[in-house]
Amino acid sequence: VVVNGVVEADDTIRVLAGIFYQGVIGGCSCADDPTPASEINEYCEVRLDIDKGRATATVALVTE
Repeated sequence: VVVNGVVEADDTIRVLAGIFYQGVIGGCSCADDPTPASEINEYCEVRLDIDKGRATATVALVTE
């Protein structure tokens, strides 16, 4: 996880974070498949809105 930015308001902290992970390609590594690896490196960005008063957070995938 990489923190790309943090913005603080009166009642909320908004964090933009990038997540690196390995996804799995379905159907790979079959008997006739020449591809030796079925994992692929991937990346996505999420926005976390943290409510200061209630200590709760919501997470949303950033699609921009």
